[in-house]
Amino acid sequence: MKYIMNFINKSLYFIKHLFLIPLWLLIGLHKRNNKLWIFSSWSGERYSDNSRVFYEWVRNNHPEIECVWVLRKKELIKKLNEMNIMAFHINSKEGKKLLLSAGKVFTVRDDEFSFFRLNGAEIYQLWHGMPLKKIKNDYLDGITKISKARKIYDKIMQIVTPWAVNNYKNRFTCTNAAFFTQFLSSSFNLSDKRILNCGTPRCDALFYKKSEKLLKSLSEKYPGCKFILYMPTFRTSQWNGKYFNPFDVKYGFEFIELEKILEDKNYIFLYKPHFYDAKFLDSKKTSERFVTITDDDIDELYNFCGQVDILLTDYSSIYFDFMVTRKPVILMPFDYEDYLKTSRNHYFDYYSNMDGVMAKDWKETISILRDEKFRPVSEEKILQFAEYVDGNCCQKLYKEIENE
Repeated sequence: MKYIMNFINKSLYFIKHLFLIPLWLLIGLHKRNNKLWIFSSWSGERYSDNSRVFYEWVRNNHPEIECVWVLRKKELIKKLNEMNIMAFHINSKEGKKLLLSAGKVFTVRDDEFSFFRLNGAEIYQLWHGMPLKKIKNDYLDGITKISKARKIYDKIMQIVTPWAVNNYKNRFTCTNAAFFTQFLSSSFNLSDKRILNCGTPRCDALFYKKSEKLLKSLSEKYPGCKFILYMPTFRTSQWNGKYFNPFDVKYGFEFIELEKILEDKNYIFLYKPHFYDAKFLDSKKTSERFVTITDDDIDELYNFCGQVDILLTDYSSIYFDFMVTRKPVILMPFDYEDYLKTSRNHYFDYYSNMDGVMAKDWKETISILRDEKFRPVSEEKILQFAEYVDGNCCQKLYKEIENE
């Protein structure tokens, strides 16, 4: 019965989309305004990431371009309007009109918009990081294999639903280095020429050095302190109820030991969990020098990151961006084997490709911090992973868009 119902549902879905094709073609005949650019980020619920940094650059440098945010979160729209940023709800009359008229559209994920209303627009999937972890088409739910029947069905649906995210033809994305092109090509279903060699916009913010209230207040409280930023990636295993606690005793974590080294070396430990993991925060792990931060504590994340002194991370894409600051990085792959089994496979071997001081647990991490045995990523690896990142990624992206 389950298979019969599945067949019926897929058949109805197929028929429904057949009837939508004429409307899709009609939308494509509508003349678009190439001076009207739409921006959105993280499911239409955030003013952040690559879309924000590029939006602000375009607004400041090209006033002839009309830049508008189309979002889903009403509170955010109100806040942006108060900041003199034009923003509309995706389902408002104005929002729908903008989607039908815009010549360029900029996203961070795949779920900000339905591409159905965008036929004829150029879509720039700016994404949110260079991939170590397999993403999008290459992810395959992390573990499961796709059957031959499903592959055939997907091929048919590519023809029937040209507006689906990975079927839409007029798309582009950016890369920080030629190294990542092959992975972005397969995951985004794009030819190499549609992967722009300009670097990702948010990396420009690593060089901004604009004031961040939290860093300023902590610097005043602890003169001469060094900021350690710990940013582990999220685990898809949490979707199955398995939460990763980076401060588990099985990884050798002892809060007293960390507190002591922070005091002795005048360090401030800034723990920034992925926002997916924020609901699992342990409020007990806190002290004056151990500060748990969320997006609400930061103006712009990469501007903030560019001003810390040491990065601690595991498999997060921030590694590939932060390295251009030439500041120390400590890699902490505490659960590497388990991560590959329960979360996501990697495009390349972690241990033979990632450069930086590595720690197998918290005891080694604290020892590295105590003895100051950390260092920046090598110039060779920066060239390999971030050859296009030079503080001018927004300008280069704009030039690429002009040439399309």
